[in-house]
Amino acid sequence: MRKANVTILASILAIALVAAGVGAGTMAWFSAVPQDTGTITMNAATMEMEMTTQIYTFDDLIPGQEFGPIEVRIKNDGTMDIGYLGIDWIIDGIAYPDSLDPVILEFADKIHVTSINERVGGVWKDSMQDPQNYWNLVGDKELPLTLLELAQSYHSGEPDWAEGRKRDQFGGWVGTTTDAVTGSGYDVHDPPAIKVGETYIMHMSFKFSEDAGNDLQGKSMSFYIKFTGTQHLSTLP
Repeated sequence: MRKANVTILASILAIALVAAGVGAGTMAWFSAVPQDTGTITMNAATMEMEMTTQIYTFDDLIPGQEFGPIEVRIKNDGTMDIGYLGIDWIIDGIAYPDSLDPVILEFADKIHVTSINERVGGVWKDSMQDPQNYWNLVGDKELPLTLLELAQSYHSGEPDWAEGRKRDQFGGWVGTTTDAVTGSGYDVHDPPAIKVGETYIMHMSFKFSEDAGNDLQGKSMSFYIKFTGTQHLSTLP
């Protein structure tokens, strides 16, 4: 009897295991029909400047003669604000004017910058006088401010930026090799420099110094202004 009971129990266990295996093979799990979201598209913003200016030629300058103004307009045609506007004055196509011919250097130093006015954020500001005070922050920090001083100057840093920075031609600590930056350094306009759809305007006037020497008779010099729009100061040279 005991032997028969063991055989019967073993048979029942085998049948149970087979039943469990059969059931596992036929069991189904329910799922919902897959659904997609609408297409999600990402487009990067654009930074685009449209400059409006003209070629200016001032012939037969006489020592003591005032001339100008010149006008530059820059419209933000992009889809994002231009946070900072780097400004470089380039003499005779040379970014670092100390390498110019000495006569050209002298010529540029005899061109006095009598006014710089900028329209930023719809407001005109005198960049030569208060609140910008270019004249006492650039070069020898005295009037007159010359075109050469502007071209030689670098975007100024803060006093505690000395570590890891470099000095400009005037011994000051600087942040970049850009001459000026609207919104930082000695150009104190609050960023953004040019909002989307707005226009930045610069006017500059000049004077040919009374003490220009005879060695400048018949000489010529040219310059242009390079504007660089950027989102952040770290992307300026």
